[in-house]
Amino acid sequence: MHYLLTGATGFIGRRLLDHLAARGDDATVLVRDRRRLPASPAVVRVVVGDLTDPEALSRALGAVDRVLHLAAVTHAARAADYLTVNTEGTARLCAAAAERSRPPRVVYCSSLAAGGPSAPGRRRAEGDRPAPRSWYGRSKLGGERVLLEAAGRVPGVIVRPTFVHGPGEDLGFLPGLAVATAAPAVLVTWAAAPRLLSVVHVDDVCTALLAAAEHGRPVAPGTPGQGVYQISDGADHRAEDIRAAVARVLRRRRVWIAGMPRPLAAAAASWAESSARRRGRSPSMTRDRLGDLRAADWSCSIGNAVRDLGYAPAVALPVVGT
Repeated sequence: MHYLLTGATGFIGRRLLDHLAARGDDATVLVRDRRRLPASPAVVRVVVGDLTDPEALSRALGAVDRVLHLAAVTHAARAADYLTVNTEGTARLCAAAAERSRPPRVVYCSSLAAGGPSAPGRRRAEGDRPAPRSWYGRSKLGGERVLLEAAGRVPGVIVRPTFVHGPGEDLGFLPGLAVATAAPAVLVTWAAAPRLLSVVHVDDVCTALLAAAEHGRPVAPGTPGQGVYQISDGADHRAEDIRAAVARVLRRRRVWIAGMPRPLAAAAASWAESSARRRGRSPSMTRDRLGDLRAADWSCSIGNAVRDLGYAPAVALPVVGT
């Protein structure tokens, strides 16, 4: 199988290259800076460009069988920066795919943020009405809607990972880490840990993406939830589960997690935005993303993935007391 992979230099993208290599599959990668691309036997072609470049998209698509679309902006000080890549870039990719004589299936790596947090005591289902809280979530939902609008021309599948952890991002299940003390017995986060949280290991995300590329059901207008695959380890984790998991990663008997008070977090995020703007970089946190972190429940159903993809999480975050 020959894939086009966008976002190959990111956390999930790098790991996905390992999975492709293990399967003996080939990949064309679209990257802005080839120096950041890890060496991988899966990569047979490199196209330098980005989602704003129609010519680069056309060259990258070539004769690929499937598209794994992971490229995204996750932190930005302006709503327009999210929309340019996450929504408009996805639209350009779908438009370029539609021009092929046989448009390839496009698997869009979205985010649970596109759906929004869950209602208290109820996991977010794939067909629930989306209610994103941040511009990041809205922009990822915009990308999902692009796939729905293109459904008659390009077969599209949506994968929504929740908080991702794994090698290199071991604390990924702890959303919003701000500061760790020198001897990390205390971690300060941008907001208090959610009461319930779904998490997923990066290898399970990669497995789901490849399964969706092979036999996921394409999205279809008027059929909410079809072709939408939320990915987690299948459990709803409480704050004590998160604390225990962090302690294991840091090899400590116990770790304390303290959320910043709202006024302090807002002021610190504002400073991070201003500092990043002066340096021409992406901010580590924004006031907009704080809206996601302050949600009490981020749990989701994985029923579609289990039924359609045969998804079975291989790496679970242990639950305290089990």
